[in-house]
Amino acid sequence: MRMKRSVKICLVLAQILLFAVLLSLLVPQLPIGMRVSENAAATFQTADGGMQAATIRAYEPALYRFTARDGLAKGTRAVADKYLQETLQTVSSQYLRENGADTEIVLTQLASAGDDFCYSISGAQNGAVWEVWVVTGKEPQVLVKNVSEEAAQ
Repeated sequence: MRMKRSVKICLVLAQILLFAVLLSLLVPQLPIGMRVSENAAATFQTADGGMQAATIRAYEPALYRFTARDGLAKGTRAVADKYLQETLQTVSSQYLRENGADTEIVLTQLASAGDDFCYSISGAQNGAVWEVWVVTGKEPQVLVKNVSEEAAQ
């Protein structure tokens, strides 16, 4: 028995729809992977009173571009990803502000387990090193610790 062409097309479309529904259910359950982004810049005041622009290197959720469209966060996952992206950019810009905007900061991943992530920010001439802990989930948290002060003691 041969299937008509329209029945075959309907079956293919049904499979595509089922795949899309499963994908939309699975993506929010994935662990939040992190990647380095250089999509932001900030202006800082120099010691002589002038202004200097610097590129902000910061981690952001790897799926941020897929969960938040055009800067609008929709859904719990998208809101959490947007919060993490903006907070981690703020941490990097604060590091530059406190330790010199002429510095090319270095981000080094220290640990990653499930939805938790830890990295260090370094590269300043004064040797400042910050550890940044990222705890994700429905209410993500970002904890920053200046480990260069501990090392000096």
